Amino acid sequence: MKNINILVIGGTGFIGRVIVPTLNARGYRVTVLSRRGKKGTSLSGDIPVIRADVLKPGPWQELLLEYDVLINLAGVSIFRRWTAKVQQEIADSRIMATRNMVDALRSRRGNVKHLLSVSGVGYYGFHKDEILDENAAQGDDFLANVAAQWEQEAVKAAMNGIRVVICRLGHLLDPGGGVLPRLLSLAKLHLVSRWGSGEQWISWVHQADVAGAFLFLLNNEAISGPVNVTAPEPVQNHKLMATLSRLTGKRVLIPPVPEFLLRLITGEFATVFVNGQRVIPGKLLASGYSFKHSTLENAMQNLLL
Repeated sequence: MKNINILVIGGTGFIGRVIVPTLNARGYRVTVLSRRGKKGTSLSGDIPVIRADVLKPGPWQELLLEYDVLINLAGVSIFRRWTAKVQQEIADSRIMATRNMVDALRSRRGNVKHLLSVSGVGYYGFHKDEILDENAAQGDDFLANVAAQWEQEAVKAAMNGIRVVICRLGHLLDPGGGVLPRLLSLAKLHLVSRWGSGEQWISWVHQADVAGAFLFLLNNEAISGPVNVTAPEPVQNHKLMATLSRLTGKRVLIPPVPEFLLRLITGEFATVFVNGQRVIPGKLLASGYSFKHSTLENAMQNLLL
């Protein structure tokens, strides 16, 4: 599938910085569509970047029809204090952008044959020790509801005969963004301690396997619907913190961080810290994807040492 044109919507963001260079290096013809354009991004000079506000209908919708594959990564970061305004931005940047994209595909004829649209394991809500694959039910908290609406907009593209893959990402481990830089900042201050009970499960994935999984899904046309993009071995929070402490050489100097303190600092976002879900990549494993980093120890050593 290398002689194809790929448009990555939201490709200048955190996830795009992982996926776009990989596609480009493999010889795919990649273009990025972004609300902020190329300014301030780390993308190489040979990758075209089109600036457009995907939250509003506009001429950018016509451009979609020229591409064979769309990869939808649109969505602002969830890693900030959740005020009512921020929660609305989190929802709109995902749901409205995807709705506008699919509306363009449904109302016009074009070249698009494949849509890979990102979502998150937050879709499943919060669980204790239950193992969750792609058949698990939707949760009922804020992130679960956003993810469900986000996915519902994307799957409408299938009505036009487009193959739709919903990539439910776990916590992406990458020094350039997401949760890992925040953990490293805490480690420097010897503030590496479990959050709440420490028993909550963390479904994580190494940056190399995010890029690898997208390449795999792009080239395996028999796969459609939801796909968990997570490592095969999720871990509990206390193990994550112990691994981080050991690899950084920073001893834990404080007791467990209580939930009330996390809520004071991050608002409702604290629910993500003190709860979790034990997600496994059922479809990827069944389809033969080979993970580069299947254990947390191996992944963290690769990223930190």
